[in-house]
Amino acid sequence: MKHQRPAAAAPGGLNPLGTPIPSGGLNPPGWFGLAGKTSAPCGPAAPDQPAVPGWRPFARRLRRVLTALPGRWRLAGAPPLPGPCVYVVHHQNLAGPLAALALLPGEPRPWVLQVFCGRRACFAQYYHYTFTRRFGLPRPLALPAAGLCALLAPGLVNGVGAIPVWRGAGGQAGLRGTWQCSRAALAAGQSLIVCPDIDYANPSAATGAIYQGFFALGREQQRRGGPPLPFVPAVCDKAGRRLVLGEPVTLRPGQPLARQKAEAAALLTARLNALAAALGPAPAPAPSRPRPQGGPLPG
Repeated sequence: MKHQRPAAAAPGGLNPLGTPIPSGGLNPPGWFGLAGKTSAPCGPAAPDQPAVPGWRPFARRLRRVLTALPGRWRLAGAPPLPGPCVYVVHHQNLAGPLAALALLPGEPRPWVLQVFCGRRACFAQYYHYTFTRRFGLPRPLALPAAGLCALLAPGLVNGVGAIPVWRGAGGQAGLRGTWQCSRAALAAGQSLIVCPDIDYANPSAATGAIYQGFFALGREQQRRGGPPLPFVPAVCDKAGRRLVLGEPVTLRPGQPLARQKAEAAALLTARLNALAAALGPAPAPAPSRPRPQGGPLPG
């Protein structure tokens, strides 16, 4: 199945296991009612005033169970901010976002690639890429594995109030939906989780190149005359069972957006790597691999 080429300014998103985005992306109802309505209102047909859902009861119960288990994880580093912010979490092949969802206060809403918000697109993603192309499973084995993931993942993703990130198939309308939902969440006092790693599958604590599109949320807040939007770095310490927070980064006003984004990305990456270095020795991140047309999209 042909995969779409990444847009140049695509925002970073959180994704379970794999990433390239197959064409399509319908959002049918979630698994056994756990997802309730999908996040389709925040997609290409998003209204001017999108709804601001929060975490659903199942997700809250699951979070309580995870944090109550023996040897549970904990927050460390800088204290969480009292107001809404954007937590920029180093992916580490899913370890970072899972720790963030379990530990961060206030039920923050993650950015998630839209293919994981509905069963059909989720199945196509896992079957045509994750299990076959990435993990190399033969198709007879990939079929039931993808089917199981398509039953489970959308319900869990929508249960934590995920904001779909549309790339390629959604076009400008999908991008507007992502921004509308994000702005509405921040205005309602909700924080966001973004995992912008280009090499999302790198398990190292060191951060390499990141997408920068999400910094436009800070520029949007500048234009609206609000306080600077904090972007808080977070690194998962798997050995110490901690999610370590760093000092926030904000955009510097009075400069072109491209320069603001580049400076903020460099500073944020440096702080992420400083957090990782404080955890102990870590291998350098692998260089970003070239992505030919029709190849996989990183998450």
